[in-house]
Amino acid sequence: YRFVIKEVEYPEVVKAGETVQISIKIENKGVAPIYNKLPLKLRIKGEETQEYITDIDITKWLPGEYEEKMTVVIPADMPEGIYELQIAIGGGNKPFVQFANEMERAEEYFTFGEINISE
Repeated sequence: YRFVIKEVEYPEVVKAGETVQISIKIENKGVAPIYNKLPLKLRIKGEETQEYITDIDITKWLPGEYEEKMTVVIPADMPEGIYELQIAIGGGNKPFVQFANEMERAEEYFTFGEINISE
């Protein structure tokens, strides 16, 4: 497997307490799927950090392109500010999988954009 993030869509500005939909297009440019069922995680990182573990089964990403939609709720008490949007596969006590993109990395997370949270 070789996972490449092709495109990401999300609102640039959201309010604390809102539900946000993030759409991500990923291509497996490898010749096989991943066989380990690892979590696909999202993180909003800034003044405070919020992590979300999705229920997406990445073992179904055979060679080819996939679009995944994730819905997250921004906590109502999240402070205003610019936050990094980050994504990871595995990590923690599970194996960590890198994306093939050139992206900034913090721990096992890759930053793919910014979001402005307002009150």
